[in-house]
Parts: sequence; structure tokens; C-alpha cells
Amino acid sequence: MEIQEKLGKKLGSGLSEKIAVYVPSTYDGNREVIDNSAYVQKVMEELAELFGGATAYEASGAWISEEKGLIIENVTIVYAYCDTLTNEAIDDVIKICEHIKEGLKQEAVSIEINDKLYFI
Repeated sequence: MEIQEKLGKKLGSGLSEKIAVYVPSTYDGNREVIDNSAYVQKVMEELAELFGGATAYEASGAWISEEKGLIIENVTIVYAYCDTLTNEAIDDVIKICEHIKEGLKQEAVSIEINDKLYFI
């Protein structure tokens, strides 16, 4: 018996869609490190409302800014799984990213959908 079949019998079909928001820890690109916990909390609440739950973990990332050069920072990745990811739900998550982008004066905020990364 294959593992998917075995798990399906025991656990159901599982949640196949994943969406994640990368919450930066800097203000205005790299000007200062900030406490991003209020943004993380808000994203967790919003994703939990949209999808029934959310999980967050910290990571380190680096990217090249056309304006500021190399930026290395800590990020908090907040993600959720669901059965079906609708266009309306994606639009809601994009609005969350736009709020973070504006509030923290970022060039972009990353959103990951089913292992593809997009920049908002």
C-alpha cells in the first residue's frame, strides 16, 4: 500500500494548497531593525480567519535592492493550508501584503503560493 493511500484512509485527503506571507523585520528596506510582532500577529489572525489556522516561523533572508544594495534580515514566515485557494482569498492576502509594504516602507513583500514566490 502506498503512503498516500495509507494516509488517505487514516487522515483523509489532506490540505493541498499553501499560502505564506514573509513579514520583514526592517523598516524602509534596511534602515532599522524593528519589532515585527504586531505585523506577525495580524497576519496570523487574518490567515486563520481565511483558512482556519496559521503557523509562523522565523528565517533569515537576503536580497538585492536596486536602491540600497544587499539587505540581509530576519523574516517571519506565516503560512496556512487549505483545500481550495480561491481568487478572493488570494486578493485578501495580497491586501495584507500591501498593508505591510506600506506600513514598513518596503520595496516589496513576498507571498508564496504553492511553492511559487511572488513579490507584492
